[in-house]
Amino acid sequence: MIKRKLLVRSVGFIIVVLIAVLLYINGKGYTLLLDNKDMEIDGISYQALEMVTVQIDHHEPVELYPRDRDMVLVPGKGHKATVTIYDKQYNEIAAKKLSFHIKGKGEMFLLSFPALAQDAERWVIPFTPPSPQ
Repeated sequence: MIKRKLLVRSVGFIIVVLIAVLLYINGKGYTLLLDNKDMEIDGISYQALEMVTVQIDHHEPVELYPRDRDMVLVPGKGHKATVTIYDKQYNEIAAKKLSFHIKGKGEMFLLSFPALAQDAERWVIPFTPPSPQ
């Protein structure tokens, strides 16, 4: 009888711990930096776009011009984005709806839209702010 009681309590404790870990992982907040700057990733250079609009999940759309960077706070690792790229005359040249997952450690990630426009594999990268000198 005591062994059964101990087993039930142990299983209950393990279930509570697993649920807590799952809630922590799915509810953790991240900062996404929406970036339209000239950049080099893995030795490949990407030039800023003339204009791009970005909507992450259910946030308001953001317009980014060359050398612009904006920020969005999001919960969880899985997200959806709608990205529209425009030319110099503000004519739409491409629109993409995509899903992405944040991979890696850290709380800040940079989304490089010039890299996305050229179909780069790594357009979501961890971001470490520069240290003050």
